[in-house]
Amino acid sequence: MPLSKFWPNRTLLWKDWRLTLPVFLIWTSFVTFISTFTFVYHLVSYRAVGGAWTGQYWHGFREFYRLLESSAGLTGIAMVLLVIGLGVVSLGLERERGTLSLLVSMPYARREIFLSKTMVGLCQIGLPFIANAVLMTLFLWANHGVNFPFDVNTIWSWAVHSVLVLTFVLCVALLA
Repeated sequence: MPLSKFWPNRTLLWKDWRLTLPVFLIWTSFVTFISTFTFVYHLVSYRAVGGAWTGQYWHGFREFYRLLESSAGLTGIAMVLLVIGLGVVSLGLERERGTLSLLVSMPYARREIFLSKTMVGLCQIGLPFIANAVLMTLFLWANHGVNFPFDVNTIWSWAVHSVLVLTFVLCVALLA
């Protein structure tokens, strides 16, 4: 089978992107809020007290480090629910609008339809994490004199780990 058969149709990709754009915007703002905005808030708070801290690390940085290490609690649950919503919206709106039966009757293979929805979902999951990891890395390098309890590897491992876990959740949501 030629490799070109594994790429979905551009028309399907564009249609799926426009269909899930509202959920993507909510997803992006949520990921940005829990990562970059929280990091900048703790950095500004640290600078506001003059950058002097008697303990080993600023308490805000320790809290942020716990967020990066575990993504547990309400943040992890919200991330999983938003990704499930992304998968449900992708197929649910097709059924609600009656376009799923129309898509199946068109000259698109079911594999192409599913692959298109999966690729759009993966891009929508990965783009915010990559963008926020780049921003946090830049903030980390710009403030090299601050004693952080984490480093660039921690930020990128958080992003990659989150994308991998949420990719599994998205695929299960699409298959269900």
